[in-house]
Amino acid sequence: MIFPMIRFLFLIFFLCTFGSFPAVADSKTCIPSKHASLEGLTVSIPISEFRNRLVSNGWQSDVVRRQDRPARHKASYGYLFDYIDQGYWEVVACSPTGLSYCKFHWTDVYQNLLAVITAGERKPDGVVDQYVTRFVFDCDR
Repeated sequence: MIFPMIRFLFLIFFLCTFGSFPAVADSKTCIPSKHASLEGLTVSIPISEFRNRLVSNGWQSDVVRRQDRPARHKASYGYLFDYIDQGYWEVVACSPTGLSYCKFHWTDVYQNLLAVITAGERKPDGVVDQYVTRFVFDCDR
């Protein structure tokens, strides 16, 4: 029970510390030889639009199991539960402070993992729909 919390806190630290990254993979990031299309994917668009483009390119959300999520009543998790309530089951973690970074995981038919990072505030109508700031392959899976 304590390990998922430590992992979550480490992810928040990582997102807050290294939040300003270039949009796509750089020389330190792996790029698999085979992967689903990244056509039409760009930063500075809402995550809702980015999700639609991922699905049309053949990506699937990497659903985080309920038992791997923190309990709602334990602490503040930024927009994590707002996204879950909107059906974004692929959300991994969200920072409760700063730019409110959130991380989402997507997989393709080749079992590649694409990490999508968003930032931003709640819209005036109360809906959380942050903008994509970065997306990279995660090869340490």
